Amino acid sequence: MPSLELTSDPREQTEVVEARVVAHVQRGDTTPKGLNHLSELRKFSRKLVFLKVVIEGPDGVRTNGLATDLSIGGMFVGVAKQYPFGTAIQVELLLTPVIHVPATVRWNKPEGLGLQFGLLGVRETTAILDLVKAASQPLSRSPSGKQPVRRGRL
Repeated sequence: MPSLELTSDPREQTEVVEARVVAHVQRGDTTPKGLNHLSELRKFSRKLVFLKVVIEGPDGVRTNGLATDLSIGGMFVGVAKQYPFGTAIQVELLLTPVIHVPATVRWNKPEGLGLQFGLLGVRETTAILDLVKAASQPLSRSPSGKQPVRRGRL
């Protein structure tokens, strides 16, 4: 598995993080090992997504990341830069239009950060709910129009 050594090229950092996160998801882990008990403590179920995001810490440094699970309450983001527990950060969900979401770091591991969302406005809440809904339902039809295409595990 690629290491998370920081390089000066942000594209290389993003590629390394994405490779680690994809390997993590392929193993069937939706949370890093040892944290599976947290799923029982969550108010909202999380859905598998692959969403590019940008994390901005209190230091103003912006880092590319890849969100791989999402709920209305928070997300896991594979990111090279680590922040300590309790750090308030901003997350840009790279959608059209871009959505800015306040979040707090609830845990960090080499694979990335567990984030809890702060107060969300109507626009942000609707965008996240739409993403969660889309992730939990199969696609409607294949390009040929014959059979529904089902979302499967990697």
